[in-house]
Amino acid sequence: MSFSEKIAVVTSIPPKLSRFDGRNPIGEKYQRLCIDSLIACGFQILSVNDREEISLLSALYPEVTFVQTDRNSSAISGRKTPYIADLLDAVAKTPGDTVGIVNSDIIFEPSETWLEDLPRAVKQSIILGQRYDTVSLSHSIPTKYFWGFDYFFFQKEKISEIVKNSLPYAMGLPWWDYWLPVALAFKGCEIKVLESPSIIHLDHGKGFNRTAMRYMAQRFIEFVVKSSDAGEGVISPRLNSLIASCRKIADFSGAERGDLDGEFEEIARLCAKEFQAKIVPIADVTGAKPLSNDISDIPDRGEESGLASDLTPRKTFLSLQAISLQKTAYALFEQNRLPEAEQLYRTILKNFPDDIQSLCNLGGICRLQGKVQDAIALYRKAIALRPNELLAQVCLGIIFADTNKKEDALACFKKAISIDPEFEDRDYMALAHYNLARLLTSNNRPKEALAHLEKALFYKPDYPAATEGYNHVRQALRAPPPPIRLR
Repeated sequence: MSFSEKIAVVTSIPPKLSRFDGRNPIGEKYQRLCIDSLIACGFQILSVNDREEISLLSALYPEVTFVQTDRNSSAISGRKTPYIADLLDAVAKTPGDTVGIVNSDIIFEPSETWLEDLPRAVKQSIILGQRYDTVSLSHSIPTKYFWGFDYFFFQKEKISEIVKNSLPYAMGLPWWDYWLPVALAFKGCEIKVLESPSIIHLDHGKGFNRTAMRYMAQRFIEFVVKSSDAGEGVISPRLNSLIASCRKIADFSGAERGDLDGEFEEIARLCAKEFQAKIVPIADVTGAKPLSNDISDIPDRGEESGLASDLTPRKTFLSLQAISLQKTAYALFEQNRLPEAEQLYRTILKNFPDDIQSLCNLGGICRLQGKVQDAIALYRKAIALRPNELLAQVCLGIIFADTNKKEDALACFKKAISIDPEFEDRDYMALAHYNLARLLTSNNRPKEALAHLEKALFYKPDYPAATEGYNHVRQALRAPPPPIRLR
């Protein structure tokens, strides 16, 4: 394949990557696996980096073309992450008509269809992809990440139309993965999410800096309102609700204090939902076809190590085969068929012992069946694998509270509320504050309890139990009503 036939993808490889496969550190090996997956797909890889970073990286990744930039978003992110403008500029100079921007810590499923079908798919469109998150490349079942997007393919000729509005968006900062599709939608591109081939991401449990998240959310809202007011192109009607939501809060203050976090969440949810309104497959991929819903379909791997050193980009995707079984187990759980659900979850965990979703769900089943020590062990393992696993922390705290281990429960809830929540964790954060308030009330600490009940309602305004608790404690203290919030 000649250089000109390849699709150029641009990213920014970090000088040092920290990742764990389960509990095994594999940072450099994992980055190598990600780069190898791009090579296996036939992409030409560019990486935009600082001069000092390039001197460290070029010897490690000779297959990558490094492009130097003399500016970065460190004033916002605290790291030398490059601006999207510089990535667009770098990939605009490549010879092909189809180009892409990708996150550097993603494993692409090797398939010839990327190069064969993307040039056709991007005609007047931008093609996005969502990752499957996992804590172990072989011992956990990946879960589709709803909120974000990790690759973007589009026609190179479109770059000149959007680059002027691309600052201050940058790699490593939130909201750029919403800005890019919307910016191209304003230029007449249809947004499409690709179902297959797949991509996998080794979860590292690090959320965005809350201050940076709020700052970038404001910039995104300003961009949407300004572009809509300017009448830039004909945007898809399905994004009208996004424009209306951005207009609603464009002039409100208090974002820096967190007063608009709930509104930012709703806008992010709108973006993710509306982008996914048109999901398309490039082609059927046989490397990770789903299994039928039968326990015997999971191969017994025994004590197989499954460490990343044994993996290739293609082998990584074998774990996707168990998703259908996980869905079956959860359906049994919801139907209150607990013994059957427990059996299936235990079979899944025999083969995927680091699967956090199965650990937490089995913990819930054991708790409902009175198997308290089993539930505690399962939640503790989930927390050991992902220390910021909010649901496991809250559930463990509830078990300790139910068994009158108040100090252990307080420790769990305090740990939970110290975690900087992702958007999808706001309900769990509300649950943590509510249960902490209940404990404080029982310990005759009503003023502290009131503060946590207010926090619970901040994260989840429609929370009847927290509202009732707040009113009861406030009346007992004769405190003023809670502050009125926008929501």
